[in-house]
Amino acid sequence: MAESVYDVIMRRRSVRSFLDTPVEEEKVQQLLDAAIQAPSGGNIQPISIIRIEKPESRDKLAKLAVNQPWVAKAPLCLLFCIDFHRTGKWAQAEGASYGGEKALMSFLLAYADVFCSAENAVLCATSLGLGTVYIGMVLAAMTEIRSEFGLPDKVVPVVALCVGYPKKIPAGITKLPKAAMVHSERYEEKSPEELKQLYREKYGDLTADVKKYFERTYQEALEMEEQSRPGFTDKVARLMARMEVGNAAQLLFKMRYPDEAMKRMGESIIKSLREAGIECL
Repeated sequence: MAESVYDVIMRRRSVRSFLDTPVEEEKVQQLLDAAIQAPSGGNIQPISIIRIEKPESRDKLAKLAVNQPWVAKAPLCLLFCIDFHRTGKWAQAEGASYGGEKALMSFLLAYADVFCSAENAVLCATSLGLGTVYIGMVLAAMTEIRSEFGLPDKVVPVVALCVGYPKKIPAGITKLPKAAMVHSERYEEKSPEELKQLYREKYGDLTADVKKYFERTYQEALEMEEQSRPGFTDKVARLMARMEVGNAAQLLFKMRYPDEAMKRMGESIIKSLREAGIECL
């Protein structure tokens, strides 16, 4: 019996440990077909996908994406970009005017299009026995990545997708219960205590066994330790103790994604977008 789409979605995992086995061209084409078939605002499809397979190119991308080792080790990376350059060039050739880079609405639609396209590829990969993981830090190295991979003005990288045959797959991944995210007709406000309980269902409580806790809250740390930085989780645990991190919210927003750092990164991304000819921000 064929596997249902629901079952594929429910067993999808972020895979960061890959075999050296190349992905067959037939399967790569299926991933690309799935990505191209994704919904798109107005069916305009202002997206380009860069195939990155050469080891030296993957190494460069890994270094630019804050040295995430799985980027270099995955046999295939797909770099998903907003492409207002091609769309505008086509419009001009047909006697029309298109300025998606000047309109916030066009940018937001294109941004959503990219992730619809990428997620189609993710689910297709899962159905084919492949593993994937998103790499969002390409945004932080936008200017360098545009230069390295020859992206013209009005083409900006949004996310990369590492693809390959899994060496191992995380046993499970916790998500919020429906009660936290689904509302009936109108937004339903939760009390602080209700929210604490709902998020504890997802993350659990911090215990002395930090590695076990990281299986639910920080899988990247476990893979970083195994693949490139021995002792990494112990280092993180010491930092957590020093910063008095005692739960998942503090781990996320006090240590991993603090407000000031995220604000600075956002300002840098806006600067890079403007340098690339994206004028709407």
